[in-house]
Amino acid sequence: MMRAAPPPPPPPPPPSKITNDLDNHENPVEVSTNARHHSPGYTMARYGRRRAEEAKKPAASNASRLGLSSLV
Repeated sequence: MMRAAPPPPPPPPPPSKITNDLDNHENPVEVSTNARHHSPGYTMARYGRRRAEEAKKPAASNASRLGLSSLV
């Protein structure tokens, strides 16, 4: 008897409003307040990673353009 293939994994959830606001360079203090978080640090720890990852892309691009790719 052959087994059926397992179902595909569910798609990732869409970005949250908090993520969208941070990606649009909104003030993290205001985003934290609107989300009713206890501190901007908490908001950035939970949602700021993606923003930091996006910042690395232009830095890596510029470094490789300048011949510094071994440092990135």
